[in-house]
Amino acid sequence: MTEHERIAADRFGLTGTSNPLPGYTDENAKIVDRNGDTALLRISPSDADPGEIAFCQRVIGATVDLEVETPSVVPTIDGDGWAILDDGRIAHMYKWVDGVSFSEVGSPAHLAGEIGAVAGSMVCCLCGVKAWQRSSGFEWEMTDAGRVLREQMGSIGDGRRRKLIGRVLDRYDRIDFSTLPRQVIHNDLNGENLLVRDDAISGVIDFADVVESVRIAELAIACAYAMLGQIDPVSVALDIIAGYRSVVEPTGAEIDVLFDLILARLAISVTMSASSDGTNPHQLASEAPAWDLLGHLMAADVDAISAEFAAVPQARRPA
Repeated sequence: MTEHERIAADRFGLTGTSNPLPGYTDENAKIVDRNGDTALLRISPSDADPGEIAFCQRVIGATVDLEVETPSVVPTIDGDGWAILDDGRIAHMYKWVDGVSFSEVGSPAHLAGEIGAVAGSMVCCLCGVKAWQRSSGFEWEMTDAGRVLREQMGSIGDGRRRKLIGRVLDRYDRIDFSTLPRQVIHNDLNGENLLVRDDAISGVIDFADVVESVRIAELAIACAYAMLGQIDPVSVALDIIAGYRSVVEPTGAEIDVLFDLILARLAISVTMSASSDGTNPHQLASEAPAWDLLGHLMAADVDAISAEFAAVPQARRPA
């Protein structure tokens, strides 16, 4: 019996076989019992804050009405949301969500509108969730991107790439975040966390990065990752915006900063990859395509693209 199998059995009452899965900071394993029931076991490091796990689980609970599937919390044998292991690590478990990731199926551009609708629906589900304040800064929170880029861009060895990040930072610094609505968001609608079944977006997973931020960041993040590797990334973004607007109508101030927040998310992604120690492939997965996309977008007519974003009509969702 592996360590993951023992934890699943002893702490959650699920006896089965385990298969390790990649993760950014948590240890992850897929657990399948004799009846075919499947769960995701996550083991957070000993310095993780249980309050953060409780917040994430509260957010997951708020997605019960989302039109696509999301994980549900599997309680411990004592009925708790997590278990603290003997070495201080924190084990928590979730119902497995079936599907193949958007990235694994080739990031099909024709699903862009559905991604936008999911982002909009997520915003609606989470708008009433009470935020949890982290004890320290969170590098993936969009309004903190300026600090992170300044602190980490020295890790980028290529001078031309550092200048590119500097140009993104110049645009970012002009954003007036006080004009933008705030709420809790998923904060990581990337191609690995969006699941596909029967050629449709069917699920959203991995709520580990949920945070209170500007609302429009949910759309910006979805656009940034879905645009990776696309032949016409701007067209993909336009379709995502249309899908989002079929659910949520962004303010003018939100649309005005959308392109710059897409750039900022890409810049954070490549900068964090550059500053990692390189031992975790999951932390480097999107580095090359993100650099390519960032260079492509910064070489384009930024103002023209922003105008295209603003011109996307509000779509009516099918009844």
